[in-house]
Amino acid sequence: MRLKAVEKYVKNEEIFLANYADVLTDLLLPDMIESFVASKKIASFICVKPSQTFHIVSLRDGNS
Repeated sequence: MRLKAVEKYVKNEEIFLANYADVLTDLLLPDMIESFVASKKIASFICVKPSQTFHIVSLRDGNS
């Protein structure tokens, strides 16, 4: 629902970034964006293992 709430602001953008985290990472955004564009996918999800969490992320082989 959070992304739906901002749809009107990003609907004409070729690419936009959204963040839903309370963690830090040393991920280089230009590299991540370049990899995403090259993948020709419609979305990318980056998961950083937090020190504590109350959420679950389940990944299967081949979900890259």
